[in-house]
Amino acid sequence: MADLLPGLVGPMHHGPVAAAVRAMMRRDLRRAYRRVAWHGPRPDVPDDRPVVLLANHRSFHDGYLGWLVCEQILRRRILVWMREWDDFPLFAPMGALPFPDHDATVRGRTVRFTARRFAVPGYALLYFPEAELLPLDTPVQPFDDAMLHRLDRLLPAKTWLPLAVHATFEGDARPVVKIAAGPPQDAVTGHEREAMQAVWDGLKADSSPTQILLGGERNPNETWNLRRTARFFKRYVR
Repeated sequence: MADLLPGLVGPMHHGPVAAAVRAMMRRDLRRAYRRVAWHGPRPDVPDDRPVVLLANHRSFHDGYLGWLVCEQILRRRILVWMREWDDFPLFAPMGALPFPDHDATVRGRTVRFTARRFAVPGYALLYFPEAELLPLDTPVQPFDDAMLHRLDRLLPAKTWLPLAVHATFEGDARPVVKIAAGPPQDAVTGHEREAMQAVWDGLKADSSPTQILLGGERNPNETWNLRRTARFFKRYVR
Protein backbone atom coordinates (compact mmCIF):
# COMPACT_ATOMS: atom_id res chain seq x y z
CA MET A 1 0.00 0.00 0.00
CA ALA A 2 2.90 2.35 0.68
CA ASP A 3 3.78 2.68 -3.00
CA LEU A 4 0.19 3.54 -3.86
CA LEU A 5 -0.59 5.97 -1.05
CA PRO A 6 2.73 7.34 0.18
CA GLY A 7 2.66 8.71 3.68
CA LEU A 8 -0.49 6.87 4.76
CA VAL A 9 0.05 5.08 8.07
CA GLY A 10 -2.18 2.26 9.28
CA PRO A 11 -4.75 0.02 7.57
CA MET A 12 -7.73 1.35 5.65
CA HIS A 13 -11.04 1.73 7.49
CA HIS A 14 -9.44 1.24 10.92
CA GLY A 15 -7.59 3.33 13.48
CA PRO A 16 -8.10 6.82 14.97
CA VAL A 17 -7.70 8.68 11.66
CA ALA A 18 -10.39 6.58 9.99
CA ALA A 19 -12.65 7.08 13.02
CA ALA A 20 -12.20 10.86 12.81
CA VAL A 21 -12.95 10.92 9.07
CA ARG A 22 -16.00 8.70 9.61
CA ALA A 23 -17.32 11.08 12.28
CA MET A 24 -16.72 14.07 9.98
CA MET A 25 -18.64 12.39 7.16
CA ARG A 26 -21.61 11.64 9.40
CA ARG A 27 -21.64 15.20 10.72
CA ASP A 28 -21.55 16.67 7.21
CA LEU A 29 -24.41 14.45 6.06
CA ARG A 30 -26.55 15.37 9.08
CA ARG A 31 -26.01 19.05 8.38
CA ALA A 32 -26.62 18.79 4.64
CA TYR A 33 -29.73 16.58 4.59
CA ARG A 34 -32.92 16.08 6.58
CA ARG A 35 -32.45 12.35 6.33
CA VAL A 36 -30.86 9.64 4.18
CA ALA A 37 -33.20 6.74 3.41
CA TRP A 38 -32.93 3.38 1.71
CA HIS A 39 -35.84 2.35 -0.53
CA GLY A 40 -36.72 -1.17 -1.53
CA PRO A 41 -35.29 -4.53 -0.45
CA ARG A 42 -31.72 -5.18 0.58
CA PRO A 43 -29.78 -6.41 -2.48
CA ASP A 44 -29.47 -10.17 -2.63
CA VAL A 45 -25.72 -10.43 -3.18
CA PRO A 46 -23.51 -13.34 -2.06
CA ASP A 47 -21.55 -12.60 1.11
CA ASP A 48 -18.39 -14.13 -0.36
CA ARG A 49 -18.30 -11.94 -3.50
CA PRO A 50 -17.10 -8.35 -3.79
CA VAL A 51 -19.50 -5.80 -5.28
CA VAL A 52 -19.11 -3.07 -7.89
CA LEU A 53 -21.70 -0.35 -7.30
CA LEU A 54 -22.56 1.50 -10.51
CA ALA A 55 -23.91 4.83 -9.29
CA ASN A 56 -25.08 8.11 -10.73
CA HIS A 57 -23.06 11.14 -9.54
CA ARG A 58 -25.08 14.24 -8.66
CA SER A 59 -23.59 15.77 -5.50
CA PHE A 60 -20.33 16.27 -3.62
CA HIS A 61 -21.62 13.90 -0.93
CA ASP A 62 -22.10 10.88 -3.20
CA GLY A 63 -18.95 9.25 -1.87
CA TYR A 64 -20.23 9.71 1.68
CA LEU A 65 -23.57 8.22 0.70
CA GLY A 66 -21.90 5.25 -0.97
CA TRP A 67 -19.94 4.66 2.22
CA LEU A 68 -23.18 4.72 4.21
CA VAL A 69 -24.72 2.13 1.87
CA CYS A 70 -21.66 -0.11 2.11
CA GLU A 71 -21.63 0.14 5.89
CA GLN A 72 -25.32 -0.30 6.67
CA ILE A 73 -26.82 -2.17 3.71
CA LEU A 74 -24.05 -4.24 2.11
CA ARG A 75 -21.87 -4.66 5.23
CA ARG A 76 -18.73 -4.15 3.17
CA ARG A 77 -15.71 -1.88 3.21
CA ILE A 78 -15.82 0.73 0.50
CA LEU A 79 -13.26 1.51 -2.18
CA VAL A 80 -13.72 4.53 -4.45
CA TRP A 81 -11.50 5.88 -7.23
CA MET A 82 -10.93 9.63 -7.06
CA ARG A 83 -9.59 11.89 -9.79
CA GLU A 84 -8.93 14.63 -7.21
CA TRP A 85 -7.36 12.35 -4.60
CA ASP A 86 -4.42 14.75 -4.13
CA ASP A 87 -6.89 17.49 -3.12
CA PHE A 88 -8.71 15.29 -0.59
CA PRO A 89 -6.14 12.79 0.77
CA LEU A 90 -7.89 12.64 4.17
CA PHE A 91 -10.39 10.19 2.63
CA ALA A 92 -7.67 7.59 2.02
CA PRO A 93 -8.30 5.81 5.36
CA MET A 94 -11.92 5.35 4.27
CA GLY A 95 -11.00 3.63 1.00
CA ALA A 96 -10.41 6.51 -1.44
CA LEU A 97 -7.81 5.60 -4.08
CA PRO A 98 -6.07 7.93 -6.58
CA PHE A 99 -7.25 7.75 -10.18
CA PRO A 100 -5.84 10.86 -11.90
CA ASP A 101 -6.54 11.59 -15.56
CA HIS A 102 -2.92 12.57 -16.19
CA ASP A 103 -1.12 9.52 -14.75
CA ALA A 104 -1.79 6.08 -16.23
CA THR A 105 0.82 4.51 -13.94
CA VAL A 106 -1.07 5.55 -10.81
CA ARG A 107 -4.36 4.42 -12.33
CA GLY A 108 -2.84 1.02 -13.08
CA ARG A 109 -1.60 0.66 -9.50
CA THR A 110 -5.05 1.56 -8.21
CA VAL A 111 -6.70 -1.10 -10.39
CA ARG A 112 -4.19 -3.72 -9.23
CA PHE A 113 -4.66 -2.70 -5.60
CA THR A 114 -8.43 -3.00 -6.01
CA ALA A 115 -8.04 -6.44 -7.56
CA ARG A 116 -5.98 -7.58 -4.57
CA ARG A 117 -8.65 -6.33 -2.18
CA PHE A 118 -11.34 -8.05 -4.23
CA ALA A 119 -9.51 -11.35 -3.80
CA VAL A 120 -10.79 -11.47 -0.20
CA PRO A 121 -14.43 -11.12 0.95
CA GLY A 122 -15.84 -7.92 2.34
CA TYR A 123 -15.18 -5.13 -0.20
CA ALA A 124 -17.24 -2.99 -2.55
CA LEU A 125 -16.05 -0.56 -5.22
CA LEU A 126 -18.18 2.57 -5.68
CA TYR A 127 -17.83 3.42 -9.36
CA PHE A 128 -19.30 6.39 -11.23
CA PRO A 129 -19.39 5.30 -14.89
CA GLU A 130 -20.53 8.73 -16.11
CA ALA A 131 -17.10 9.96 -14.93
CA GLU A 132 -18.25 13.44 -13.90
CA LEU A 133 -20.47 15.31 -11.47
CA LEU A 134 -23.73 16.30 -13.20
CA PRO A 135 -26.71 18.55 -12.31
CA LEU A 136 -29.18 17.10 -9.82
CA ASP A 137 -32.04 15.94 -12.06
CA THR A 138 -29.92 14.84 -15.02
CA PRO A 139 -30.86 11.35 -16.33
CA VAL A 140 -28.12 8.75 -16.53
CA GLN A 141 -25.80 9.82 -19.32
CA PRO A 142 -24.10 7.59 -21.92
CA PHE A 143 -20.79 6.16 -20.75
CA ASP A 144 -18.01 3.94 -22.02
CA ASP A 145 -19.13 0.31 -21.80
CA ALA A 146 -15.61 -0.74 -22.76
CA MET A 147 -14.35 0.40 -19.35
CA LEU A 148 -16.85 -1.86 -17.62
CA HIS A 149 -15.73 -4.80 -19.76
CA ARG A 150 -12.10 -4.07 -18.84
CA LEU A 151 -13.01 -4.02 -15.17
CA ASP A 152 -14.90 -7.26 -15.60
CA ARG A 153 -11.70 -8.86 -16.89
CA LEU A 154 -9.31 -7.24 -14.40
CA LEU A 155 -11.21 -7.69 -11.14
CA PRO A 156 -11.84 -11.10 -9.56
CA ALA A 157 -15.30 -12.67 -9.46
CA LYS A 158 -17.74 -9.98 -8.45
CA THR A 159 -21.35 -8.83 -8.40
CA TRP A 160 -22.42 -5.76 -10.38
CA LEU A 161 -25.09 -3.68 -8.68
CA PRO A 162 -26.82 -0.60 -10.20
CA LEU A 163 -27.35 2.09 -7.57
CA ALA A 164 -29.46 5.25 -7.76
CA VAL A 165 -29.19 8.31 -5.51
CA HIS A 166 -31.83 11.04 -5.66
CA ALA A 167 -32.14 14.19 -3.52
CA THR A 168 -35.50 15.92 -3.25
CA PHE A 169 -37.40 18.29 -0.99
CA GLU A 170 -40.31 16.96 1.05
CA GLY A 171 -41.58 19.97 2.98
CA ASP A 172 -38.35 20.66 4.81
CA ALA A 173 -35.64 23.29 4.49
CA ARG A 174 -33.08 20.64 3.56
CA PRO A 175 -33.30 17.88 0.97
CA VAL A 176 -34.07 14.25 1.65
CA VAL A 177 -31.78 11.67 0.05
CA LYS A 178 -33.34 8.52 -1.38
CA ILE A 179 -31.18 5.53 -2.37
CA ALA A 180 -32.10 2.24 -4.04
CA ALA A 181 -30.46 -0.64 -5.89
CA GLY A 182 -31.50 -2.69 -8.90
CA PRO A 183 -31.12 -6.41 -9.57
CA PRO A 184 -27.53 -7.66 -9.17
CA GLN A 185 -25.66 -9.15 -12.15
CA ASP A 186 -22.74 -11.58 -12.26
CA ALA A 187 -21.22 -10.03 -15.39
CA VAL A 188 -21.37 -6.96 -17.61
CA THR A 189 -24.37 -7.19 -19.96
CA GLY A 190 -24.03 -4.00 -22.00
CA HIS A 191 -27.29 -2.68 -20.55
CA GLU A 192 -25.87 -1.11 -17.40
CA ARG A 193 -26.99 2.41 -18.31
CA GLU A 194 -30.58 1.25 -18.80
CA ALA A 195 -30.45 -0.64 -15.49
CA MET A 196 -29.20 2.45 -13.63
CA GLN A 197 -31.87 4.63 -15.26
CA ALA A 198 -34.62 2.16 -14.34
CA VAL A 199 -33.59 2.23 -10.68
CA TRP A 200 -33.47 6.04 -10.70
CA ASP A 201 -36.89 6.35 -12.35
CA GLY A 202 -38.43 3.96 -9.83
CA LEU A 203 -36.75 5.69 -6.92
CA LYS A 204 -38.16 9.10 -7.85
CA ALA A 205 -41.69 7.68 -7.69
CA ASP A 206 -41.16 5.78 -4.42
CA SER A 207 -42.16 7.76 -1.32
CA SER A 208 -41.97 4.95 1.24
CA PRO A 209 -38.48 4.38 2.67
CA THR A 210 -37.55 0.92 3.86
CA GLN A 211 -34.82 2.03 6.24
CA ILE A 212 -33.53 5.37 7.54
CA LEU A 213 -29.75 5.23 7.20
CA LEU A 214 -29.08 8.58 8.85
CA GLY A 215 -31.22 11.30 10.39
CA GLY A 216 -30.27 14.93 9.95
CA GLU A 217 -30.06 17.68 12.52
CA ARG A 218 -33.45 19.14 13.46
CA ASN A 219 -34.33 22.62 12.25
CA PRO A 220 -35.21 25.40 14.73
CA ASN A 221 -38.86 25.29 13.62
CA GLU A 222 -38.97 21.67 14.82
CA THR A 223 -37.49 22.40 18.24
CA TRP A 224 -38.74 25.88 19.17
CA ASN A 225 -42.30 26.58 20.34
CA LEU A 226 -43.09 30.25 19.68
CA ARG A 227 -46.80 30.16 20.46
CA ARG A 228 -46.27 31.98 23.74
CA THR A 229 -44.79 34.93 21.86
CA ALA A 230 -47.82 35.35 19.58
CA ARG A 231 -49.27 38.14 21.73
CA PHE A 232 -46.13 40.23 21.21
CA PHE A 233 -46.09 39.76 17.41
CA LYS A 234 -49.81 40.43 16.85
CA ARG A 235 -49.12 44.17 16.79
CA TYR A 236 -47.34 43.70 13.44
CA VAL A 237 -50.45 42.33 11.72
CA ARG A 238 -53.10 44.79 13.01
